[in-house]
Amino acid sequence: MRARNHRRSRYLVALAAGSAVASVSAATPVDPASPDPHTVHCSVIAIDSHIDVPRDFATPAIDPGKDGKPQLTLPAMQRGCLDAVFFSVAVGQNERSPAHYQRAWDEARDMIAGVHRMVEQYPQQITLALTAEDIERAAREGRLAALIGMENGYPLGEDLGRLREAFDLGVRYVTLTHVGHNAIADSSVPIRELGDADEEHGGLSKFGRTLIAEMNCLGIMVDISHTSKATTLQAIDASRAPVIASHSGVRAVAGTPRNLDDEQLRRLAARGGVVQVAGYSSYVKPNSPEKDRAIAQIAKEMRLDGPFGWAQAANALLADFGDRLEELDSRWPRASVSDYVDHIDHIVAQVGIDHVGIGSDFYAGGGAASGGLAGWMNVSEGEHITGELLRRGYSEQDIAKVWGGNLLRVMRATEAVARDCPSSRLQN
Repeated sequence: MRARNHRRSRYLVALAAGSAVASVSAATPVDPASPDPHTVHCSVIAIDSHIDVPRDFATPAIDPGKDGKPQLTLPAMQRGCLDAVFFSVAVGQNERSPAHYQRAWDEARDMIAGVHRMVEQYPQQITLALTAEDIERAAREGRLAALIGMENGYPLGEDLGRLREAFDLGVRYVTLTHVGHNAIADSSVPIRELGDADEEHGGLSKFGRTLIAEMNCLGIMVDISHTSKATTLQAIDASRAPVIASHSGVRAVAGTPRNLDDEQLRRLAARGGVVQVAGYSSYVKPNSPEKDRAIAQIAKEMRLDGPFGWAQAANALLADFGDRLEELDSRWPRASVSDYVDHIDHIVAQVGIDHVGIGSDFYAGGGAASGGLAGWMNVSEGEHITGELLRRGYSEQDIAKVWGGNLLRVMRATEAVARDCPSSRLQN
């Protein structure tokens, strides 16, 4: 922990000095006069905006305090100088009925409870953060910070009371949709088995607009990852606070429906938002048709195919699936750290350095599934991203923004909007 305190002072010195850094290669011998990627990486406040949390997190089955196979453990965070993580409560889409909404909400609360268990079990290592200042305070104290995001507004049903309860439990962003349309908005990927057309609401529903207004007043960030283009643009306009994409790539680099096109990037940036680039291999660089067929076959064999296979799968099964996918990497390599930074380069070229960040889309419950990149397979390897940024000429100030500064700015803006609401639950 002493090293973490030391790097806080170094970070402040670097900002005060306004120092620029030369480029450095993570793949070739480093010039002694060039900055060391590990040193630079450990000098910034690093935040990952999206790591999925399983239902039985912080139990003997999945103990984040012990090193092991999961892509996130507390020791790996400390080794990798990762200061803060948004633990994502990811609940898949299902039918829209009171019973299904209740089941999804119960599942979401179970995952949130796992994050709370972790900070109760390891209070010296990690603390629950609810604000931008909480993250910075934890860094000054040499502790890690845990935050909570909700991936998919589906568990909320059409109940603003659940949104308020989510806020009270620590949720600080809600991803409006996942795969499949819901009562809030249209998704970028409809689920035909649930009867989804190409679009249902034409973007946001009436309830979705009401939800965003309430999110603004609570201080919950609006997350447009997974949403359709119409939803994205309407959410940006509807929100009084900047919006985020907690884990998205850019379509100009990897042309998948899940990624954002340049119009979306420009509109999001014009309102002060930030795109947290996902480290999910097929979003960074689409798989070959042969690899996709191999993955689909494995999913079918393990009964993970279909709209509900993932949502109902046990953590051990998902871990086994990840193991089998890793076996495919020798034949069809994953996207690389270099491929990943191509997305950052494109965002910077389009809208500037102030609108890009990091959202790995790792999984805290077991193997890598299809997340992770060659060179960045878990939270201990974040310095390889920093090394590639240095190699391409990004300054230390740029890297501080990418790894956390930009997201902290959006968090503060969201908190400021909430404080201006008559019904604000944030203290002034």
